[in-house]
Amino acid sequence: MIDPELLILPKKDPNPIAKVQEIAYLKLSVRDLSKSISFYSDFGLRVVHTSKTEATFSSYKRNSPCLFLQSGNKDQLIGLGFFIDSNIEFSKLQESLNGELLFDSEFFKTHPILKLRDPSGLPIDIILSDEWKEQEVNNYSHKVIKKTERQNIGFASKIEKPKVLRLGHAVLQRVEYIKNMKWYCHYLGLIPSDTQVLKKSKAPVLSFLRCDRGNLYTDHHTLVLAQGLSDKLEHYAFELESLDSVGKAKEYIKSKGWNSAWGIGRHLLGSQIFDYLRDPSGLLVEHYCDGDRFDSSIPMGIHSISRKGLYIWGEDHPKDFLDLNISLSKLIDVLLSLWKRKQFSLKLIFELKSNLDEPARDWLRR
Repeated sequence: MIDPELLILPKKDPNPIAKVQEIAYLKLSVRDLSKSISFYSDFGLRVVHTSKTEATFSSYKRNSPCLFLQSGNKDQLIGLGFFIDSNIEFSKLQESLNGELLFDSEFFKTHPILKLRDPSGLPIDIILSDEWKEQEVNNYSHKVIKKTERQNIGFASKIEKPKVLRLGHAVLQRVEYIKNMKWYCHYLGLIPSDTQVLKKSKAPVLSFLRCDRGNLYTDHHTLVLAQGLSDKLEHYAFELESLDSVGKAKEYIKSKGWNSAWGIGRHLLGSQIFDYLRDPSGLLVEHYCDGDRFDSSIPMGIHSISRKGLYIWGEDHPKDFLDLNISLSKLIDVLLSLWKRKQFSLKLIFELKSNLDEPARDWLRR
């Protein structure tokens, strides 16, 4: 029998402790630092600092870091940062979770950082800064382009290294999906934009969370939480200027010998035009543009999870895009989860796999 707690739909917390305003950065441990530096430079990030054991990158629209790499024995996510701009909420968060306060950080010298951990143990940094307000977001699909805008001039331009505008979102797989969902909504004030549920049990298994900026618009999702067999980073995404920028970036990165994963296409939930690549560790990294923008008034949508729900147009994703095979290491993760009595159901995992094994389009059956 499925624990009734696992069937409860996510919801907006009426009294969150604080409200983060945007994702700031990710911290990754990588086994091959040199190769990773080359990849992320070609991917479109600006190198800020490198050493024998570390590397730091920013976007081309912001001076503060959006990615930290640290040499390690394992390729994995080791930290996540968010911006907050309220001193009062920052203090409430510190008191509520007894977080460690850090001053005089190398890259945020005038901004205090609160160090927390989410329910799965991932280090979370909360940076007190209003830097997120400086960023323009390119959402252009509602604009009508005049047919006479381009006359007697060619549009095609040369293929060159892309320039990332900003870090947009991260997708985390969680063994205790519901527990993490409640934590991020209560302590960080994130709002569910859309939640995907299993067709038979109706259990929620994936939620797109956005920041609560009141009547100001924000990305459809800044953080995505998904039910899984282990706690890990599934992918993360950076914004480019336009569809043309995404297409040219794909050409440039392929010319450098890096591996494409899936794209180009358009997502259904969030609406981004996407292109996925794999970094040297095999991690999925996304270029995107033209995502949805919501204020806090839009209620959560509920959808059945399926491969069809991943995209509205584009080729179907390769077989290795979704990690659905149950290996020995994953079975060990399951046993550890059950032994620790985590909020977890193996039955839901098998139902999720069944839902995602179905072809996304009828023509794919031919």
